[in-house]
Amino acid sequence: PITIVTNPLAGQLPGLVSKQETGIPGGDNATLKIRGFGNPLVIVDGIETDLNKLDANQIETISILKDGAASIYGARAGNGVILVTTKRGKQSKPMITVNSSVTLQGSTKVIKPASSAQRAQFEVDKWLNSGKPADQVPYTEEEIRKFRDGSDPKYLNTDWFDASIRKFAPQQNHNVTLSGGNEAIKYYGYFGYNTQETILKKNGGNYDRYNFQTNIDAKVTSQLSVAMDIQYFKEQRFYPSGADMSESNVNFWKDLIYGADPSYALTLPDQTKMAYACIPYGSPLFATNSDLSGYKDKRDNTTQFRGEVKYDSRYIPGLYAKGVIIYRSFNYDQKIVKKQEQFYTYSDETDQYTYVRSSQDPQIINRGSRNNEKLVQQYSLNYNNTFQDAHTVSGMFLYEYQHEKERGFDASRGGYQSMAIEELFAGDVSTAANNSSSRNLGRISWIGRLNYSYLDRYMVETILRADASSRFAKGDRWGYFPSVSLGWNVAREDFMSKYDLFDNLKLRLSYGSSGYDEVANFAYLTGYEYDVT
Repeated sequence: PITIVTNPLAGQLPGLVSKQETGIPGGDNATLKIRGFGNPLVIVDGIETDLNKLDANQIETISILKDGAASIYGARAGNGVILVTTKRGKQSKPMITVNSSVTLQGSTKVIKPASSAQRAQFEVDKWLNSGKPADQVPYTEEEIRKFRDGSDPKYLNTDWFDASIRKFAPQQNHNVTLSGGNEAIKYYGYFGYNTQETILKKNGGNYDRYNFQTNIDAKVTSQLSVAMDIQYFKEQRFYPSGADMSESNVNFWKDLIYGADPSYALTLPDQTKMAYACIPYGSPLFATNSDLSGYKDKRDNTTQFRGEVKYDSRYIPGLYAKGVIIYRSFNYDQKIVKKQEQFYTYSDETDQYTYVRSSQDPQIINRGSRNNEKLVQQYSLNYNNTFQDAHTVSGMFLYEYQHEKERGFDASRGGYQSMAIEELFAGDVSTAANNSSSRNLGRISWIGRLNYSYLDRYMVETILRADASSRFAKGDRWGYFPSVSLGWNVAREDFMSKYDLFDNLKLRLSYGSSGYDEVANFAYLTGYEYDVT
C-alpha cells in the first residue's frame, strides 16, 4: 500500500532521483530531483500542486520533462517538470471499485541503544585510552558485571527503546471509485481515506488524509463540450510536541532514544512523579507521549475547482478553441501545546525523591493559520490535422494568467499556571506575542507551439514562451524561453520493420531554455524599514 506518492517513484522514471529522508507519517515524502537539480515543478491537471497530497489511486499517468520540451513552462521549469494527470470517466457501464487494506509497518533492522554495561565499558576504555591511571577507572569489572546480569537493583539496565518504541505501527488505506458514461457524458468519482500511526508506543500520534475527487465530461453539441472537476484534500498531523518529530531541530533518535541513560529507573514508586533519564526532555516516556509533553496538531484543507469549455470549429477541421479556469483554496490551522514536567530520582536506602530538573520546553501554547488562494485562467487556440495520411501539423497559441494571494497569522502565550485549559486566554498576558503576514503574486504568459510530423517518423517541434512575474522588478519582469527539438522514430523505418526487434525506437535532439522564478517576494528591493513611531 502506498501512502505518499513520491516514494514509489524511485527508479521508475529516467533522470528522476527520489530520496526519502524520514519515516514520519505524513512527512515521509521523498525529495525529487531531475538530473540533480532542485525541486521540480509539479503540474497536476494543469495547475501547480503538491504531489504528496494525491492518493496513488487517483493518478492516471506521470511523466517528466527534462530537456528542451520543458521550455513550454518557461520561468518555472528551470529544475524540470513533472506532469501528472488524474483519472477521468470513460464510456462504459457504471463501475464501482472498492479497495481496502490494513498494513503493519516495521523497521527491518534498527540499532539498539547501548546497555548500561556497554556504556560503562565505553567510559573505562575512554579513561584508559586517554592515559589516565588504571586504578581510578570510572567503573570496576564487578560493577560492569552487575550492570550486565542485573543481580543488584542499584545497577539498572533500563531498555528505553523497548519502553518507547513498538515493533509495528498500523496503517489503513480505503477507497471507493465510481465511473462510467456514454458518448454524451462521462463521470468519475473517488473517495479515499488513509490513516497511519507512528512507532511510538503510547499516545504517539498519527497522520490522517481524506481525498475526494469528481469530474464530469459532457458533450453539449457536436461542436461544444464542457468539463468540470472538483477535488478536496484534507490532512491532519498529530504528533507529541516533546518528540517534535516534524521539526528538524530535534534529532529524535540521538536526543531522545539513544541519549537516554539506561542506568536510570524507568518508573518510580510514586507514580505521580516522572523518572529522570538524563536527557534535556527528561525522559523518552514523557517526550513521546502527547498526553504528557503536549502535542502539535496541524490540519490543512485544499479545495480545487477546474472548469473547461472547448469549441470545435465547424469550418476548419482540426481547429478548436479552449478556455480553462482553475481556482484553488488552501487553509491550514495549527495548534502547538508544550507542557513542562519535573523529573526525579529515587533512593531505596533513604526512601527519598530528589528533584533533578524540569523538561526543556516551558509551558506554551501557539496558534497559527494560513490561507492561500490561487486563480489560473488559460485561453488557447489549437490546431491538429493530418494531410494526405502523411503530414501531421499541430499548433497552439495560449494566454495564461495567474494570481495568488496569501494571508497568515500566529499568536502564542506562555506562563501557564495550569494546562487544564489549553487555550491562549489562560496564559500570562505579559508573554503574549502575535504576528501576521500577507503576499500577492502574479504571472502572465504567452505560449506558442508548432509541431510537424511526417509519417510519424520525422518530427519537429518549436516552442516560444514569454513569462512575466511580479517577483522581479518592473523593468525585468519578462523572460523569453525558446526551444526546438528534432525526432526520428527509427522503428517505423522500412529497413527496421522486417527485423521485428523494436515496438518503438526514437532518437531525439533538443535545445531549449527555461527559467526559475521561485525567489523571495520583493527580493529585487534593496531593503526597507517600517517606523512604528
